[in-house]
Amino acid sequence: PDSSHAMILTGDELRGEEFPEGVITNAPTLVDGSTYNISYIAFDPAGNESNHILVENILYDITKPEVAIIYPLPRSISRTSAVTYTLSEELFEGQFKWRWLGGIEDTLAPYISILSEEERTAGEHVEILLENNPLVVENALYMMTILGRDRAGNKTEPAFVQGLQYDFTPPELTIISPQDGIAINQKNVHYVNSELLETAQMIWQWTGGEPDNNSPHFVNLVMDELQGDEIGPIVLSNSPDLVDGAIYSLLYVALDPAGNQSDTTRKVDILFDVTPPKITITYPSSNIFTTETKLLFDSSEDIYNFIIKWNGTRIGETDNLILYENPNVLNAGSINSDDLFIPELKDGYNYTITLSGEDRAGNLSTPAELNDVKIDLTPPEFTSFSPLSSTFINHMNIGWNLSEDIEAGSLEFISSGGTQVVDLSGEEKNMGERIPNFLDNVRILVI
Repeated sequence: PDSSHAMILTGDELRGEEFPEGVITNAPTLVDGSTYNISYIAFDPAGNESNHILVENILYDITKPEVAIIYPLPRSISRTSAVTYTLSEELFEGQFKWRWLGGIEDTLAPYISILSEEERTAGEHVEILLENNPLVVENALYMMTILGRDRAGNKTEPAFVQGLQYDFTPPELTIISPQDGIAINQKNVHYVNSELLETAQMIWQWTGGEPDNNSPHFVNLVMDELQGDEIGPIVLSNSPDLVDGAIYSLLYVALDPAGNQSDTTRKVDILFDVTPPKITITYPSSNIFTTETKLLFDSSEDIYNFIIKWNGTRIGETDNLILYENPNVLNAGSINSDDLFIPELKDGYNYTITLSGEDRAGNLSTPAELNDVKIDLTPPEFTSFSPLSSTFINHMNIGWNLSEDIEAGSLEFISSGGTQVVDLSGEEKNMGERIPNFLDNVRILVI
């Protein structure tokens, strides 16, 4: 309400001189926040009246203005130079100040930003870039302060933000492996983070092959997986269950502690394959005599690092080891080994033959193997035949010496009456000396 306060000057206050700013003895009790007019009139000892002095619209204000910094937060990393703050009243003067504390050296600090008229108005100032904003150094550590005073000279209590860092650069992410178009049989990833990350995700997204009804798979990186470093190859803590035979794209995206978002790094056409390839030998079989080097076999899928190994042994002789390594990819299907390589196998040796390889994902095949493959390049020889030529006989006892066991054999009896063929059977085909005796399959000969 309107009020009038009379202030009677006394004592030294009546002397004729200049008085500095001070409190009058009979000063009234004024109301904080009220506006007053001051009039001044006096009389000298002779009763002469002075001129009248009138000072109008004087605000009486003894309340300190309040300031608060809403953003950035203490001990935080900010990706912007913008600030959010509140003022309880309009300031006559105000400033922000940045003092360097550590981290990357800033030789130009401290910085002072004098607030403009608009920036000194009462109320909330949301995410504004100050007109006199300084150029701070990324990853340096600062203490930010705001202070000021109102028109009455009341000073604010300073508001502080301790441990403030700035980071304006988004993180850079690199996937070293897996690479585009590769096949994998495990979920190892090898990658590089340019800086410490706040959050990060790797995303396995199905693009083809065997269906994956649970795609996409979101993998949140944790703990050491977020470090600013080259990491791996490792299996991530939250690695997903992928589908054998499915094809995926792998995406990688992250935020740093300041909230800067990376670009999305992507690898495509990644086949997840945990099924070993199958190699099946269709010709020959184990435990045979042969003169051939040919192997016929089927492959269920393309074979890498294909190997054929012939391991030959013979009593009293040095082992014969032959190794063929295919330098190219062996396409799936039916294959003749002689089209790839013809080994020089040794006569009389007994070979174990092994075929092996791996698929594009590195799954090893179960070796296909033949045992007891006997190489025989020497024709069998009959000697010491009995009876001798031009001999007269009255029996059918026939004998000979055979250089090796034979698969089949026969004797031909030729006379004027015709030719009779007698197939050998049983022990008659065995290696060694046959004492002259009657043949198992002989019939009455035509004389």
